Amino acid sequence: MRTWFLVTGVVLVSLASCSNDSPASASLTQVDLKSSPAHLLPGSLITLRPYFRAGTAHIDPDVGPVESGRAYVVGPFASARRYTLTVVDGLNTSAKTIDVPFRYREQVTQLDASTIARSEHAAVSLQDGTMLVVGGRSTGVAANSTAEQYDPTRFSHVPVGNLSIGRRDPQVVVEPQGKGGELAALSFGGAAQEPIPGAGTAVERWNSQQLGWSIVGNLSVTRSRHTATRLADGSVLVLGGEAAGSDPTRLAGELWTATGSRATLGGIATHRVGHTATMLVDNRVLIVGGVDAIRGQPIATAEIFDPATETMQPAGTLAVARSAHGAVALGNGRVLVIGGTDGISAVRACELWDPVTQTFSATGSLLQAVTEVRAVQGGSGEVLVIGGQTGTRGASSMMQAWSEQTGEFRVFGFGLPAPRSGHSLTVLEDGRVLLLGGDAGADFPTPAAWRID
Repeated sequence: MRTWFLVTGVVLVSLASCSNDSPASASLTQVDLKSSPAHLLPGSLITLRPYFRAGTAHIDPDVGPVESGRAYVVGPFASARRYTLTVVDGLNTSAKTIDVPFRYREQVTQLDASTIARSEHAAVSLQDGTMLVVGGRSTGVAANSTAEQYDPTRFSHVPVGNLSIGRRDPQVVVEPQGKGGELAALSFGGAAQEPIPGAGTAVERWNSQQLGWSIVGNLSVTRSRHTATRLADGSVLVLGGEAAGSDPTRLAGELWTATGSRATLGGIATHRVGHTATMLVDNRVLIVGGVDAIRGQPIATAEIFDPATETMQPAGTLAVARSAHGAVALGNGRVLVIGGTDGISAVRACELWDPVTQTFSATGSLLQAVTEVRAVQGGSGEVLVIGGQTGTRGASSMMQAWSEQTGEFRVFGFGLPAPRSGHSLTVLEDGRVLLLGGDAGADFPTPAAWRID
């Protein structure tokens, strides 16, 4: 296994200038700033070198006062950086700005595997840089009750107690960090392994001080293939899902509050299964697609939940009705909707939702159609779609990257070492992407851990 070291914060080193690094005076502009290399790589440093004829200067951000020709080493960073050299010479001020883009090596590294194989699990990032991995599917339809805390810097998997019952596809939401550094998370629903009365509705809480789980309340109905989204005030919006014996007309949604009480929501036009719920920059939630829980048909509509009024409003219509798709919020407020299934086959078409017009428009299509989409926005700004389900019992090993600049997908790297569906994808603090678990499209999950950088 390759060994990596995660460096947090900023390393700043001033190195003596070297005459070989200085450009000939004939080629000097009044103010210049160079980066070596010209782009950032995950976990790597860059060297900034300013040039100016006279005066005092500083580089922002990360550096401060500088001398001409000297080297300043900064990093690592998890996304692109913009640096400005400002030079003051008497009454004159000059500046030079450079952009240092973030790029991936587009390679996959195998890490130490867990002792527990799982797919269709939950994996969330905690405030200390570790991850909480919960539940999932073991073999066949068997559900897993175990949980682990994974440290991506030490490649360690530490058991942290069990849920009250095995659950496939639980929805786990991280709570704000508590006093004394307590880490905590809530688990909502999921397909239970056994039809134990009341077990499917239980809301369970984990905290790092007890390293265990406790039942803190119940949802109004049993839910699986639902969504749970933490709102700005700390409450959790729980929407849709399969009824699993419950009345599907009660599946619309409910609000779990910080005190453990809940309020069933009204005004939701459609009871959805396999939809997406995406937090927007204004703290509203965009709900897209899915399958109508009552009629069993794919849904093309979208709605927005406004926590200020606890109401839903229409938010446009997809060109292609779909479920089991992906949705990624972009930095400009738009949302990319990716792949999924139209109820018959996997969908290649992708669409962009515009928050101003509240409409969808076509963008580049997937190179390979996948459902049960796993997608994240990486440090480069591209949206990475890794693996996915290609058929009833098939999985993809392709890695695909969508660019907001081109609106198109491209092949990212040389693919995964093996096909994967039902896995989890998480962007780490240094911009790398961690893939945990999953399966090859059959009923045999893996304990594998891979890092993509």
